[in-house]
Amino acid sequence: RWQRLRGGPVGTSVTIAGSGFAGATAVDFNSTAATFTVDSDVQITATVPAGATTGPITVTTPNGTGTSGTSFTVTVPPSISGFNPSSGPVGTSVTIAGSGFAGATAVDFNGTGASFVVDSDVQITATVPAGATSGPIDVTTPNGSGTSSSNFTVTVPPSISGFNPSSGP
Repeated sequence: RWQRLRGGPVGTSVTIAGSGFAGATAVDFNSTAATFTVDSDVQITATVPAGATTGPITVTTPNGTGTSGTSFTVTVPPSISGFNPSSGPVGTSVTIAGSGFAGATAVDFNGTGASFVVDSDVQITATVPAGATSGPIDVTTPNGSGTSSSNFTVTVPPSISGFNPSSGP
């Protein structure tokens, strides 16, 4: 008997319910070994390991191996590999490259929400919003958020506040 399993990213703490867990020697997420604690004969707490992929969870004890009847879905947060251009004023169209962009719910320029279009799972086109300041770009999806490793620089075009004299030869 297994707890209804859903999903989560690497590092998620997962409670596995069942029976016969005393003395467990291994917990695997789709064949990738996880760190775990046997809480009781009917419960184990495990951490989704790096490198895990979507698939069943197995628990191995001296009495054999039990496998979940459903898959645990390892979700992957979006990742930003770069953007172009790297700087510009408010209103600039910026192409963001990366992965895991499908279903994006927000794009922020240093914390300021931007309008955007998801072009594909690997590309978003966003517009630098009013009030944005220089800093990283964030993309948020239902699987989490990803932050650029470099900063977008918001440039401020020159403005003329006046001139003197107002006329001349």
